[in-house]
Amino acid sequence: MSESAKGRILIADDSRFFLLSLQRLLENEGYEVIPAEDGRVAVESARAHRPDLVLLDVEMPRLDGIDACRKIKEIPETAHIPVLFCTGQASSDIRLRGLRAGGEEYLTKPFIPEEILAQVAKFMKRVRSTLSLIDRVKILEEERTELQQRLSAVSSEDTLAQAFRITPTNKLHVISEVDDSLISFVRDNPQFVILYVAVDNMDRVDMLFGSEMVFEAQSFLFNKIVEYLRELAADLSAIRICRNMADDLVVFLPDPLLARLKLDSNTITDFGADVVRHIRFGMESQFVKKEVGAVLGIATGVSWVSSTPRLSFHRQILSAIKEASDGAYNFQTKGRQKLHLRLKEMIRTGSIRVVYQPIVRSLDGRIDAYEALSRGQYPELERPPLMFDVAEECRETVSLSRLCRKKALKRFKEISESHRLFLNFHPDDFQDGQILAESPAEPIFQAPPGRIVIEITERSAIKDAQKLKETIDFLKKRGFKIAIDDLGTGYTSLALIASLNPDYIKFDMSLIRGIDLSPTKQALLKTLVQFARDVGATSVAEGIETGEELEVVREFKCDLCQGFYFSPPRDHFVNESEFSFAK
Repeated sequence: MSESAKGRILIADDSRFFLLSLQRLLENEGYEVIPAEDGRVAVESARAHRPDLVLLDVEMPRLDGIDACRKIKEIPETAHIPVLFCTGQASSDIRLRGLRAGGEEYLTKPFIPEEILAQVAKFMKRVRSTLSLIDRVKILEEERTELQQRLSAVSSEDTLAQAFRITPTNKLHVISEVDDSLISFVRDNPQFVILYVAVDNMDRVDMLFGSEMVFEAQSFLFNKIVEYLRELAADLSAIRICRNMADDLVVFLPDPLLARLKLDSNTITDFGADVVRHIRFGMESQFVKKEVGAVLGIATGVSWVSSTPRLSFHRQILSAIKEASDGAYNFQTKGRQKLHLRLKEMIRTGSIRVVYQPIVRSLDGRIDAYEALSRGQYPELERPPLMFDVAEECRETVSLSRLCRKKALKRFKEISESHRLFLNFHPDDFQDGQILAESPAEPIFQAPPGRIVIEITERSAIKDAQKLKETIDFLKKRGFKIAIDDLGTGYTSLALIASLNPDYIKFDMSLIRGIDLSPTKQALLKTLVQFARDVGATSVAEGIETGEELEVVREFKCDLCQGFYFSPPRDHFVNESEFSFAK
């Protein structure tokens, strides 16, 4: 690239007219342009020339623009390059495909020169900022490396924490076979204890909150165990911590530590319980918004080992791990059984509390509706994710869901006739024959159907799409409104959602959170709002917590808003005077 050029841009379009027009326009503005007449050439040119920005026509022979974008993003050297799509038909489906392939924005043909130049200038500015940030990160990495080298020269630091702390490049050791360090540990400690920390429901965390939260939770669990041992002034270099199975942790405690802490076969179980309490206490503050603590199950099992020459070290270690693991999972099973009994008792006694959160019009801040949200009366079953997890395990989802709706509708008469009430349905509810039979046992048939909005979450897998559609069609004919909740987080396809003909589409809070700082989220929201408009649904943005997030949502003309910025869920129906709205 010449020193005078403002930046290097790759353009791919099978229309020679558009290609030459764009090339001439951008070169006149001082950009260096690399032309390509199809998608394959574009991928090769991107690899060879490393442009600052790529403009791709969507419909091209040999390889279309969306597939070309996907290939560019798969190449490590070009994955960071922003891609803009150019097309004459930017339907909602095409927009979503492009965004999922890694594209940033769509430009619509025929082009308006000023729009093209403004978009290019915006992304080129971002490229320069990113490159500056990358350079700064490199400097910080060099400074950190230098500092670590100086520290290692003057102190032993935390040998255990340095060896096993979870980082993107240094994950916990996974036990597949007993290595030399463990053999050495057994040889040096004729008596030791294995503390097995069983971690249950991490797959549920993955489904609810994503893989980044799984990594954060795994890091937190490991570091909390290290923190607990450090508080006991333990010699961390003499301890071994390994990872077993998918998420479980195995702690090898040496003989000298056991003697110093006066741990024996009668007190070691209490030691394990203290570790769990330490982890749980930290979770209350670490994951207060993510509800990870409510979803994860944690239990410990122990194995007291006296090494014997009659068995190989390898066999002794594996046998001890199995014994400790069995103890942890037996305890875990008993804990789940206790939760099952608690849940059934809660359903039998109606021990559910309902809170209400307003849903606000983005245009003027007036309340349009309320969503009813349930809370269990028992602390360990207070939050809905765990409540319904346990209900699924003991096949009580329909009973629990119906109880939640019954409780919510008891106060329905307190809201204005101009307001609707959103009620959550579990996917299993749509398999319930009592709905199609209009049974009096189903609470919604005791309320005016035109003011009830039935929410189905997209987080849960749809077991029978045909049955779901049949039940929803039946409810819509009776006058009920339908909302799809958490769009973008679950298993359903956009085609299925469109076939359900929903009245409302709610966008998950993971999309809204921090949207003012994310051009990618903004592009996705713009597409989803248009999708909702195309299928005739009212769009609802969930999880708004700041005025900046609200400003973006209003800019993209999302119809309704919901979140702590207006009000957290309350025991009463709040009104407009209880929250502020920036008009």
